[in-house]
Amino acid sequence: MNTGMIKNTLRNYIELNDIGLSSLFKVIDTNSDQVLNMAEFMQKMKSLQVYSDENEIIELYKLLDKTGTGNITLKHFI
Repeated sequence: MNTGMIKNTLRNYIELNDIGLSSLFKVIDTNSDQVLNMAEFMQKMKSLQVYSDENEIIELYKLLDKTGTGNITLKHFI
């Protein structure tokens, strides 16, 4: 799946579930540390059934990790 399709899948999920990005971030941030690591991101994306393919989740994570630190902050998520 290409980058555009991966982003559109997330947009569609947000629209269909009438949830904002900051609210979705809070749902994914299971330990409430204001940072998403790959493990919690992967687990929540699967459990929310946003993506079925782990490679898509990894690709999205890399896109959102704009600093390349291996973590996603709310600022980068939005």
